[in-house]
Amino acid sequence: MMKRGFLNTSKAYPKDKPVVPLRRRRATSIDKVSVKGYTPAPLDFISKDTNRKNYKDSDWIMATLPSTPNAIVDGQTVCLITGRAKRQILNTPGYPQPLPRPKQSDCFRIEEIPGKGRGLVATKDIKWGDLIFAERPMIIHPAALPANTVSAPAHFTGAQKQQVGLNESERQIGLLINELSPEDQAAFRDLWNCHKEDGSGPLLGASRTNGFGVSDYHEPIKPGFPEHAGSYSATWKIISRLNHSCRPNVGSGWDSPSFSMHVYAGRDIKKGEELCLNYLGDTLQLTASRQRDLRSYGFECICPACTNAASSDARCKEIEDVTKPRFITGSCPKTLLRQQKEMLDRAIILMEVEGLQLTEQYGGSLSKMSQLCVASQDREGARKYKRMHEMFCRATESTKSAVRDQKEADNKKLSEELQRLVKAMGYQSMK
Repeated sequence: MMKRGFLNTSKAYPKDKPVVPLRRRRATSIDKVSVKGYTPAPLDFISKDTNRKNYKDSDWIMATLPSTPNAIVDGQTVCLITGRAKRQILNTPGYPQPLPRPKQSDCFRIEEIPGKGRGLVATKDIKWGDLIFAERPMIIHPAALPANTVSAPAHFTGAQKQQVGLNESERQIGLLINELSPEDQAAFRDLWNCHKEDGSGPLLGASRTNGFGVSDYHEPIKPGFPEHAGSYSATWKIISRLNHSCRPNVGSGWDSPSFSMHVYAGRDIKKGEELCLNYLGDTLQLTASRQRDLRSYGFECICPACTNAASSDARCKEIEDVTKPRFITGSCPKTLLRQQKEMLDRAIILMEVEGLQLTEQYGGSLSKMSQLCVASQDREGARKYKRMHEMFCRATESTKSAVRDQKEADNKKLSEELQRLVKAMGYQSMK
């Protein structure tokens, strides 16, 4: 899953550190710095020719993608991208595929959630692994400004130069918003904004609050810039309405062929449940650490894990312990198998109790358990955990992207290494 709101972090704007922690809170106030004497430069982006590829890598382009007839039905995205990124998009095998359709239509609605603003609520029971919906973003833009658009006076302080950067970001996003339909413009402006008092304009604030990193498109990082500065951020009409939970019930993934994000059920979901994503990268981190990372979003998480911190943290510590690689001793292969299966079974139960069915640790434990069941001739167990792992993959790995392809290659290599280890320890004699 792509991390949401990565532009909220202090690394995104090093001198801009709003600290605010699902209850909505007022963002910490930081005085807006005067930039009197600064004259904005013209924004001379190349634009309009949506199918052209012969740009320089460093050319900045405004384009509406995809440009095919089906895009009118499935939606289009107003992009500020480089020639390099545009070629990568247009050269993606299968691009632009139409959006996939879920088995159940109209399985959610947007409504007011007490203490959270608007969110998504299931209108039907949804099965684990099912596609809930797919959506193209309204806008995509770089995490870091094109360098040739900002030229602050030399005598400006660091804070003033930072404010110039924020102002220029607002101008650039404004150009993208002006290309949207009136309906989409209104939807964008209606998104939650937790950056109203830190120097960000209303459009940049909404983007920083609601943007997700798009995994496939990256620009070279200049010296001194943070790692994510070469990334792109995307904002959606519906997906950006998904609220956070440290124990989410939906997962998401960027799909390059359809130029869209897909949202899947991470477990069985009952009618009336709110659909929630995880905004953080590591859901196994302890409560205090998660709350600290969530502050920049402008809310305090009150999910079950955060409101029952002591028991949740204890389970997370045990999960990390039982899932970490280790050498297990035993008198014979059967004993070794039993010990490994007992630990994995304990890990799977703990993660299900804790609501961590969308973590890599959960998927990895299911895969390993299936293989160990095969090695110990437990055919029923092998079928059970294989089915569960397939459901996990449907919820987390159904999309196509360069990042996903690399992950699949890494997982295949890990699986082959595990199988070699099983054979080396003599388990093959029990098949």
